[in-house]
Amino acid sequence: MTNLIRVIHSGFRALAIDDDAEKRDIYQRITGKAGLKLMTSNEHQAVADELRRLGFKPAPKRLQGQPDMSGKYSAKVQALWIALYNLGVVKDRRDSAITAFVRGQTSIEAMRFVHHHDDASAVIEALKAIAARAGVNWSVKGKAKHEEAFGCQIARAQWKILHPTGEPEFWAGINAMLGKPASSRAVSKEEWIAVMNELGTRIRLQKTAGAK
Repeated sequence: MTNLIRVIHSGFRALAIDDDAEKRDIYQRITGKAGLKLMTSNEHQAVADELRRLGFKPAPKRLQGQPDMSGKYSAKVQALWIALYNLGVVKDRRDSAITAFVRGQTSIEAMRFVHHHDDASAVIEALKAIAARAGVNWSVKGKAKHEEAFGCQIARAQWKILHPTGEPEFWAGINAMLGKPASSRAVSKEEWIAVMNELGTRIRLQKTAGAK
């Protein structure tokens, strides 16, 4: 496996894109090919660049003492942590900050040692509770399918932080950001990632301005 392919797989994990169909959609859109094995090294680079555009920040080569974020629950925990960062709740998006939080919740020293559901649930539910206090409504009962997406739930809370009066209306604003028709409700996971990252930047700028 080449280094670029490793970067691509890491990018998908960090962005919580785990559905093969969504990965193929990205491959097809960027290179016109449906799989990594069909691509040239330049096309691998183009896919890696697209994942960076969507918010993936490749970590430098892990040095001794840096946190190991492998493990089957890491992607979910990282996605929630970055959501909190984009909600303006946490200031440090680094894996070291996640590791410190996990240690505080479970007394487990690293994410790669979080093997049991109960331990993972303690971390995940704690993160979801913090997000709820920041305005995220996790209830999906009675919601339309397009409202159930993780990205939509986070983005709605972000929108309320930025637009407490409700103007402009959420979907009108999201579609304007994405260049879609006002009536559209079709937003892919990768588009939600781009939206959350952009709104997160605006929230942090707003907080910085308010602190002056």
